[in-house]
Amino acid sequence: MKIRALGKRVIIIAPPPSAGFDPGRCNERLIEGKPSFGASIDCRIAKDAYDKQAAATLAFLTDLERRAGVHVVHIADTLCDKSHCDTRWGDTLIYRDSGHFSHEGSIALAKRAGLLTTINTLAR
Repeated sequence: MKIRALGKRVIIIAPPPSAGFDPGRCNERLIEGKPSFGASIDCRIAKDAYDKQAAATLAFLTDLERRAGVHVVHIADTLCDKSHCDTRWGDTLIYRDSGHFSHEGSIALAKRAGLLTTINTLAR
């Protein structure tokens, strides 16, 4: 890899958990007391659905990490437990839409996951 030839380390952030609905919109509707269709009642992402949907991507990233020596940071490790992935923490909506974090959610996730420390450590 040309980047590594320059003495740089490559760090990839794995895609966020998703499961075919818009967690941002779901949480907005939940807060407003309105029903949301196509999502769980609490707007969380079922871990098994995420694992199934992301299996090929995560396998690719694992292979890339092993073969190319890049580092992959899995933010799902911070968002998910064995059964669900959070889409909000208290009043903080983590997702803006089905695949992007909100500004506040990005900050909360970075702090909770210790991303600055992790990236600084892996980049050395």
